[in-house]
Amino acid sequence: MKHLKLYDVLHIWAGSVGNIKIIGKIAVPEKCWKVIYILNTNQWTAYLFNNVEKPEKGLNLNSYQVDIKVIKDLTGLSFL
Repeated sequence: MKHLKLYDVLHIWAGSVGNIKIIGKIAVPEKCWKVIYILNTNQWTAYLFNNVEKPEKGLNLNSYQVDIKVIKDLTGLSFL
């Protein structure tokens, strides 16, 4: 519960870019991303994942962390 007080306001964005293939009317994305902003600490964290069955980097979340500019450049989105 201590963490909730320290990080009481989060903004989270998530999405995907590119298409690997279409299954019926559903597009399978090439990459998935997530951006997290912690208001109290003014901390930004961004992640970018290749949409594959067996990730080359394993399950270590830190190995998928990227600079937020990478997500901005891929998506054209501006955060906050």
